[in-house]
Amino acid sequence: MDKSFYTKFDIRKLEVVDENAKNILKTSPPYYLFKDNRADSEKNKVIFFGSNFKVRPFPKDEQGAIEAYNKCLDFVRRECSDCKLYYKPHPTSPGNDERIFDLRFFEIIKERTIAEILFYENFNQIKYVFSADSTTSLIAYSSGLNAYVFYKALKEPLGEVAYAYNESFFKGMPESFFISDLNQPLGENKIALEKDSAFENHLAEQLDKNSGTVWFVVVDPGFLLLMFSLSKLIKKLSPNRKVGLLIMRHERWNSINLNHPSIKENFDTISFFPKVSYTLKPANLINAIKTAGAVKKFKIGPDDIIFGIGIGAFLENCFVSYFKNNLSIGVTTDQIFDFTHRFEENPDPSDFEAKWAVLLFNNIVEPFFGLHKGIRLRRPSRKNGGQFTRYREAVNRIFDFVYVFKYK
Repeated sequence: MDKSFYTKFDIRKLEVVDENAKNILKTSPPYYLFKDNRADSEKNKVIFFGSNFKVRPFPKDEQGAIEAYNKCLDFVRRECSDCKLYYKPHPTSPGNDERIFDLRFFEIIKERTIAEILFYENFNQIKYVFSADSTTSLIAYSSGLNAYVFYKALKEPLGEVAYAYNESFFKGMPESFFISDLNQPLGENKIALEKDSAFENHLAEQLDKNSGTVWFVVVDPGFLLLMFSLSKLIKKLSPNRKVGLLIMRHERWNSINLNHPSIKENFDTISFFPKVSYTLKPANLINAIKTAGAVKKFKIGPDDIIFGIGIGAFLENCFVSYFKNNLSIGVTTDQIFDFTHRFEENPDPSDFEAKWAVLLFNNIVEPFFGLHKGIRLRRPSRKNGGQFTRYREAVNRIFDFVYVFKYK
């Protein structure tokens, strides 16, 4: 990494969020809507989500990491011997995982379906979910599945930097989520999925006051499972309500069949917009112009509701900036909320950096389009997930309401 591209950023320019603000609601995703009455004894699928050490987490000792990783696979074979074992290669895998790792007795899932759709299709058949350090384990855990990460068992070959990143990323998860001793038996750690009546009453009230289409504005398909559950809840509370999907093009969407039943049954309409990132490349600036123009012309009714999923993307910024009179609701997870709005006491000012191009985009391009200023920051210490994107204003000043969904 060329450090000349970065400059220090004064985090006093970031507005502190009032976590007791009445327009911030913390709750659990309504994943209970996915469950059926199937007995646990009928659940026999185990899914191990693969890693690509060439991409992340860049272990200090790659061969040592592979050997330790194989021992983790041995653990799964031993502890889940009565289950059907599946291995889902990492999205960046070159397709030769079986030649790199010991995948005996695992059936390799070769279709490029993302984890969120796999969970949705097999929710009531999955018994365990494993990964070295994937967010898929977080998503699985929050959705009431037994889910675990192995990175603590790879501490030595990962090295200090990669290990510190994971420690920051998974901070706050219960001890049962981490497997560090491969000699110990596997215990279940699934959480009970419960209905949050206060949250559902709040959402029902907003739906009653605003009778139009609900629009989910999203970049990362990693939020699909959460969006599926929200769509189901919205349609349960307000039958025949239209739910639309507004997507800023992201590479991962290319691996999703948008005609898949899970997409069709949850979203009534889908619109794509160009990808815009915090760069000054001519193609990116042209996409910014196209996106801003397309959003201004987009038919948003006066009673429509805008949900910003993930919070902080250019497309979302356009919709909440250009349709200020519409109800807007920000949707994020407790992990992302903590990364973007919580720092340790007296943080080191030199530990926050931004690219010059990012600062120019945020200080010139976004105001030019009449948008809220954002920022993408890097922390060399690897705290707060290493890097994060947020608005400079507190998130609950951008949106009318903010729903923070719990992973933990």
